[in-house]
Amino acid sequence: MKAIAPLFILLPLLPGCSQPASRPAVASAPSIALFDAALQSGVAVSPTIDLAQAKPAMAAVHSSDILQVTTAASGTSALTLDSNGGVRFWPTLDGTREPVIVHFNEPVKIALGEHGDRMIAAVIDESGGLQVRVLNKLGAVAFHSELRNASGFVALVYVAERGLLALSADQQLHRIDDTGAIVNSFTLPPSMRAEQLRHAAGVVVALAKRNGKPVAVVLRGSDAAPTWSEPLELPATTAVETSALSANGQRLAVAVFSPANMPAAVVPPVVLDEEMKAKPAPPPPATPTGPDSLAVIDVIARKTIATLPLPNNPFSANNAFTDHVAFVNANRVYYRGSSSGILQLPLKDGGPVPDPVDPWVVAAPPEVETNGAPSGVSTAREGVLLVGHGKHLRIEMPTGTMFLGYRVPHASPMDMQGDAMLTWSGSRNSLLLIDTLTQKVSESKMAPATNSVYLDATHRLALEPSPKGGERRLQLVSVTQAEPVVYLPAFGKDAYNVQYGRANSVVAVTENNGDTLLAVYDRKRNTFGAPFTVKGGYSLFMLDPARSNGVVAYSVKNTGGSEALFTALRKDGTALKVDSTFRVPASIIAVDTSGLIYLSKSVVRSDQQQTYEVYDKQTKVRDLLLPAPPQLSPDGKRLLIAENARLSVFDDAGQRLWTAAAPRGSVFWSTSGQRLVAVNDGGMMTFDATTGAMSARCGWDFALSKDVPDDSARTPTPSVCERLP
Repeated sequence: MKAIAPLFILLPLLPGCSQPASRPAVASAPSIALFDAALQSGVAVSPTIDLAQAKPAMAAVHSSDILQVTTAASGTSALTLDSNGGVRFWPTLDGTREPVIVHFNEPVKIALGEHGDRMIAAVIDESGGLQVRVLNKLGAVAFHSELRNASGFVALVYVAERGLLALSADQQLHRIDDTGAIVNSFTLPPSMRAEQLRHAAGVVVALAKRNGKPVAVVLRGSDAAPTWSEPLELPATTAVETSALSANGQRLAVAVFSPANMPAAVVPPVVLDEEMKAKPAPPPPATPTGPDSLAVIDVIARKTIATLPLPNNPFSANNAFTDHVAFVNANRVYYRGSSSGILQLPLKDGGPVPDPVDPWVVAAPPEVETNGAPSGVSTAREGVLLVGHGKHLRIEMPTGTMFLGYRVPHASPMDMQGDAMLTWSGSRNSLLLIDTLTQKVSESKMAPATNSVYLDATHRLALEPSPKGGERRLQLVSVTQAEPVVYLPAFGKDAYNVQYGRANSVVAVTENNGDTLLAVYDRKRNTFGAPFTVKGGYSLFMLDPARSNGVVAYSVKNTGGSEALFTALRKDGTALKVDSTFRVPASIIAVDTSGLIYLSKSVVRSDQQQTYEVYDKQTKVRDLLLPAPPQLSPDGKRLLIAENARLSVFDDAGQRLWTAAAPRGSVFWSTSGQRLVAVNDGGMMTFDATTGAMSARCGWDFALSKDVPDDSARTPTPSVCERLP
């Protein structure tokens, strides 16, 4: 075995590799036995996978509504798929761990298994391929493989202690080890066309059509000698894709369409004109003759124990079906179609059905639920239902409903000061001060401000509407609410924008007429020096006088041609004056705090690199070749390009230093230029700017809670954060 172990690793990576010989499963007696310990001896030993080499997992919230949910056999972790094709692994379901991204290409069906200290995540993709990822318990990927089948895979499940079972369209059921290698294959019974697999508590059920009629067969026997049960006939209008096993694997629930009433087609009269042919009228649409129903089948006793007519037609009213039916326990069955409910079992077969309790309805005002309609669902374990609720997970338990997800209000990053970030939440009229290293969040309520900037770690300069109306006024806000708001002397009553140069104490206010007023600000005395007016339509870049030979700002005006006019401003005591003027080509993309000007030449080379020029005033000092416009670090030493879900950092000569994956969102340099912070709705990640090492990651607001997830009306709660070595 040791000699061929490497072969198992290579097989799934080779296209068109040969498949193991197929053999028909042996026909079995009608009785059904659950898998027991004696049948576990056939488990194949997978080649060694070193979990210590797993690449770090990246925590992130779903970017769209969850469509599918599946859990490991223990019910303590989950895998979810959203409508954008994003897959998330939830290491725990108790609010102590955030979901992490597991990268797959175009997934359409998902499965999750647990094997010792490893987790196995698998998907079927849009082309029918099977992709496998071996994870550690936190979701970091240690191994990945891909397997192709000539006819394509159509369904998969992970059976505890037995591995993946994948059904291909040629009616072969394949047992696959953790590395994605096929261990053995066997066929389904003759004249049967399987479409779905269901699994719970070691029981595997194939849902199929036999001679056009829906049936269910149960897999029995050992891995070396698999057998199938005799087919269990299902109601004639069963939708096999809408079905589920109970958590103990003993009861199967299937959605049943109402029988359709097909009226006879109307035959038109014969037309005598030779050029016109008599055409039969199209048949009128079928109409249901009664309500849809749920059939509940005991797979051990092989009999239908309940047929539950529903108050309306939740299944046949839908054109597209997903896995809507899921058991909670032996006494409750859950369904969802165009309507949904929870029904209590047992009910008298064919008897009256009480009004079901709708599990989607939460005891909260309807307008609170702003994160999308509930979607995917899975039975986590006996008595526990895991529901996709928009981008979140909802846990239905006998003791009540809990939500697992992010409840931070949407906050747009505003400014960085060292390793702290300030965000403004318009929906809450709040400032959130976030330490990007410890991930601690503090909140400060304030009046609406159109624009504001940092002064230091605890204060913020902001513009707010005057209580008298009309004009605006500057205010000094204490972010931590340790000090009262201070209104500064009249300055910029007709202003709509404010900038502050931390390194030079210059405040710039843009007036509604387009002029910009600049003044030196003394924070200790709350006083301004004599204002300097820049007339009409200028861009402004704040500089660090210690790095720019005393120049505190550039004001820049596009002259309408191919050049831009720069005016350099210098402090003269408490006033500002013109230091110099000069012209450079008008394609400015950045100016660093030392005064270096970065220009785009708008030339794309054959290797897809673009040319950028760096100027010191009117003198070009170097060229850069980069794949896209860069974001300059405050210290001018590094350049960042953020594209799709990847960060690339270059030195000031254009040499790539490192590349790292990061969730889509906004990326900011810390004031020192020593760190990068990637931010999106789900949280943040902090990177060392020199090495690219991730130093911390967290969601701003992640916990198990009774609160309905909402983006505008919840108070931030403690984060789940992880400091990395």
